[in-house]
Amino acid sequence: MKTIRDTVLGFPGVADAEEFLDTVLVDRSLDGAANYIASNKSVVRLAAADVYSMIGGLPDFSENKLSMTYPRSWYTQKAKELYVENGEPEKAAKLGKNIKVPRGKASRSW
Repeated sequence: MKTIRDTVLGFPGVADAEEFLDTVLVDRSLDGAANYIASNKSVVRLAAADVYSMIGGLPDFSENKLSMTYPRSWYTQKAKELYVENGEPEKAAKLGKNIKVPRGKASRSW
């Protein structure tokens, strides 16, 4: 039988960020060594969404990247989908909100 930890790591791209999983399991009050059962489906999918959102928040590196299999935008989109499907749409709405800073006006006095 699969454990909760193995189930979350089985989601595409999550194995690339296994170091985030311990934090997510504690935040979600999940025992990673417990057996995965159908009644845990929603909370396990939300844990995977948390990992996806953490990966999506990382900067994109073009050289020496962190062995990410998918582009950062894919992780953010998967997190949004899982949040909405599993009852936390407010978290999906907050993902991907970038702060736009308008270009300043500087005089050419140099």
